Amino acid sequence: MSSLILRAATRVLAPMMLMLSLFLLWRGHNLPGGGFIGGLVATSAIALQGIAFGPEAARRTLVLPPAVLAGVGLVAAVLVAGRLCLQRGCHEESAEEDCCSESDHVRSLRVISGV
Repeated sequence: MSSLILRAATRVLAPMMLMLSLFLLWRGHNLPGGGFIGGLVATSAIALQGIAFGPEAARRTLVLPPAVLAGVGLVAAVLVAGRLCLQRGCHEESAEEDCCSESDHVRSLRVISGV
């Protein structure tokens, strides 16, 4: 697009949206939806830059390619979930009554994913 108003507004809004996404992530990381909503706001800021300045400007905004970012997030979630499970004593050698219940695992995954 070649709208002067959109470009001017994007120069002001995109940094503010990224700061808001960090605030939402830090404020709500233990609350339902904090990480997810923070990610949505950050993605919206990058999409807004792409609409206003073109796809190359949006690609330059990202430090890493999107596939690498998704892979890093997935690996981090798996590592944290594994650590939580081992930390709570959920492994094959433990007695059945000592092992975490399924609801504990679901609760841990919800905290990790921000849901």
